[in-house]
Amino acid sequence: MRRVLLGGFVLAMTVVLTGCPTPPPGYQPPSLESSQITPQPAQPGDTVTMVLDVRDDQALTAAVPQRLYTPSNTVLSGLCDSEMAPQGDFRHVLVTVTCAVPTFASNGTWQLDVFLNDSSYPTANYPGRTVRIPFEVTGGSDDRRPPQLVSYSIEPTTVDQATTFTVTARLRDESLPVTAGFEGRGSFNFFKPFAQNSTFFCNGTTVTPVSATDVEVVSTCTPSNYNQPGRSEPGLHVSYMQVQDALGHEGNAEMFVDVQPGP
Repeated sequence: MRRVLLGGFVLAMTVVLTGCPTPPPGYQPPSLESSQITPQPAQPGDTVTMVLDVRDDQALTAAVPQRLYTPSNTVLSGLCDSEMAPQGDFRHVLVTVTCAVPTFASNGTWQLDVFLNDSSYPTANYPGRTVRIPFEVTGGSDDRRPPQLVSYSIEPTTVDQATTFTVTARLRDESLPVTAGFEGRGSFNFFKPFAQNSTFFCNGTTVTPVSATDVEVVSTCTPSNYNQPGRSEPGLHVSYMQVQDALGHEGNAEMFVDVQPGP
């Protein structure tokens, strides 16, 4: 009885420490025998089809497209689907994965992670495996940078401790649309260096395309101090507004406002 309890304790600790059960002795994950990709290279706007020849000693139960990596190693999702066609039974399966190449796609090597699962039961100690499939894109952009700040303005031009102001920024990027603010939700702060309790909270943000490469970002910024709205401290405040383009390139737009003492 003690041996049984100790074995259960060791198994439980193994799951806790490793994050997944230990595979049984002799376990073999699914194997990728070959892959065929068309078209190769792809163009922006194409649909890339990948046919994966997969074998497993038991059964392949799922093939899930996961992360799609751009040439600059940013991650896109929601662009790929898959279906499985068993060749006699599920020990030999042709997996067809289709990915929509964005119209703003950059040139270079794209890579897709596909998870191959060989168990339908969460208690089975079959971890499966992830395979990475590369494909080439040509005829697109050479964009490798996040959106760049071109200019910005503050209205009114004189801001004191109790002023709610509007900031208007112009951003430039080859891969529109662009998002601004924390996690692309449009909110960001101006804060006072070495006194970050003094802030201007900016929200109600709009992002409007004004050309093939430029967008205008407009946001309203309200003063606060120690999270109490209505009044900030005087002095220089800075914002590092988060920005991201459609290819996942992330950066910051640095902007300043010099807050004057108020009445």
